[in-house]
Amino acid sequence: MVGLAPSIARIAVTPPKNDTPQEQGSTPWGVGSAVFKQDRERVNFDMTAQWMLSDQLDVSVHYLFSEMEASNVNSNMIGIPFRGIAVGDDYAREGTTSGGYLTHLEYYGDPAQGGWVPQFLAYDNIYRDGSKMGTQVLDFEVNYEADFGQVHFQAGTTTGKGDIYDFFTEFWADPLDSRAGIIFDNPNPSSHGPAIDFERANPWMSNPTDQMYLGGIFNQYNEVTDSENYAQVDVTMDLELGLINQVKFGGKIKDRSFEQERHQDNLSNLAGWGAGSLGPVSDFWSGDLLNIEHAGNSLQSQTYFDPDRSKMFDALYAQPACTSALVDAGTTCLNRDQFQPLASFNIEETITSLYAMANFEGDNFRGNFGVRYVSTDATSNGYDASATAVAIDNSYSNLLPSVNVTYTLSDDLLLRAAASKTISRPSPFSMAPAFNLTPETGRGDAGNPDLKPTKATSYDLGMEYYFTESSLLAATYFYKDITDFQFNNVIQKEINGVQYNQLNSPDNGDSSSYSGFELQVQHIFDNGFGGFANYTFVDASEGKYTSAEVDGDGNVTMVDGSVQFPDVSENAYNLGVFYETDTYSARLNYNYRSEYFTTQTEFGPTFRDATSQMDAQISYDVSENITVKFEVVNLTDESFNNYLINDGDVAGYQYTGTKVVSTESQNGRRFYVGANFKF
Repeated sequence: MVGLAPSIARIAVTPPKNDTPQEQGSTPWGVGSAVFKQDRERVNFDMTAQWMLSDQLDVSVHYLFSEMEASNVNSNMIGIPFRGIAVGDDYAREGTTSGGYLTHLEYYGDPAQGGWVPQFLAYDNIYRDGSKMGTQVLDFEVNYEADFGQVHFQAGTTTGKGDIYDFFTEFWADPLDSRAGIIFDNPNPSSHGPAIDFERANPWMSNPTDQMYLGGIFNQYNEVTDSENYAQVDVTMDLELGLINQVKFGGKIKDRSFEQERHQDNLSNLAGWGAGSLGPVSDFWSGDLLNIEHAGNSLQSQTYFDPDRSKMFDALYAQPACTSALVDAGTTCLNRDQFQPLASFNIEETITSLYAMANFEGDNFRGNFGVRYVSTDATSNGYDASATAVAIDNSYSNLLPSVNVTYTLSDDLLLRAAASKTISRPSPFSMAPAFNLTPETGRGDAGNPDLKPTKATSYDLGMEYYFTESSLLAATYFYKDITDFQFNNVIQKEINGVQYNQLNSPDNGDSSSYSGFELQVQHIFDNGFGGFANYTFVDASEGKYTSAEVDGDGNVTMVDGSVQFPDVSENAYNLGVFYETDTYSARLNYNYRSEYFTTQTEFGPTFRDATSQMDAQISYDVSENITVKFEVVNLTDESFNNYLINDGDVAGYQYTGTKVVSTESQNGRRFYVGANFKF
């Protein structure tokens, strides 16, 4: 559920207030009927050459090339129901409410409407023809067997590159046209998401003429480059020093550069509909229809027109090049190769590691202990909310000890214990001083260059029972004490003069902890059949965080809050059966995880609902060199939902509030056929 305030730049009139509503109810900003289609083509090349220069010295070179082209089309028919009740007392549409939620609304254009006349029906298509991503790795490795032990040296370079082409088009219905409408329903917000019946409200969608206009368009190129150079030296020494029988030490340095640059061709002075647009939908209809199946969620199946990409592309580049005179005259004109500073950034990161570890062994026990020193120097270069260039340094160092001990209780029973300190660095996108924005909805994503790494102190205690040579029964208890955990926070911010009320940005919490246990069993029978199962229970505490809130006068107040630890389910389990022979194998897997927290919003916490999935795989060795595979992912065609907790009370939930389904998604069954060749 998103904000109820419009922020589209084309709307200059503030929505009026309904001072005396007969009923009150919450409603989502918008509901979309979306479909995503993608064609993938992948090419891989992997080569390793190795030389034994002597009995003590070997050298190897590894080269990997991988490239995937992923052309796709994303189509989304969008209705904005809240605008039907935010247009003032004289023009507000009639609807019904129940339990504090809008449950039904029929919203059609009104030619007599005055005052604020907002758009409420849009149709977006995004074409990513030719988008691709690739990886190259060149790695050099040396191993030397010395009298005192082994020396290992490794150095290399990796480069990842993504070329993303976004041709975006948007049709708008004239909000005064009585032929355009939406029929909105949300009868049971705690069980299903809201729905709009676009086809029943707009029977013309299968044979359109001038009910919608091409009023939004741009062609965008996004280049992402991720390059890394590294060098590492490791020394292993065998010795007899009491219980210690081996020591390992070494160091590694890694330089990484992650960069994104975006350019765009767009139009100035383009109207959303009517004479100032690029034309009615009939000028751009391909004659084909999209039939969208929504089985498994709240939306009904929809049928609507499929626009012609080439006609819309030609219309964009048929416009005259922009000059000051054309822009000032209000003429629609083309801006070519416009650098997008708010979406462009570069992150330079150097990580230096020094480490040492000792292995030890005694009567019925063995293990290791060690320490790692890690220094991270990062600089995030980009642009702030006013498009001013900035550079933010974020450097830190950590000392990370660890110890692992295994005690043999009997020939088939082991007791294991471990303790360690670890860090998890934020991803480059998370710490980028950059924005990915949708002005039409007042929503977007923002990086946070001040993000700290998540630090954890972990303890594990487990027991393993090997009741046959290939069968295992295990139980483990674990505890983690976590500082500066990362979670998604939704904030409000003005960016380049536009107010965004739903800006998704990563943030650090202060501290949290969780504990739990894991149970595991695996058994393989003598006839090739086998099975496995594991179950994990996690009890996570709330985490604390501090955020800045800005009032209407621009005053900033620091407010303390709390969130559930992110991305951790209380219950999760996996079940599987398999059959294997020398020539073929078959597997059937089922996995489940309970709900988990994802994002903190101004409306309340957002969760991913409980999910489950079954997958199947069969492989057959045609020969010693050729293996063919067939795989089905999501065999039972499961869907997944997100929901938030709004005001009120819900029994059995950590947070008080009403459970409201916000999104329903379905990826469908996915089928894969492949072959491996060995030379």
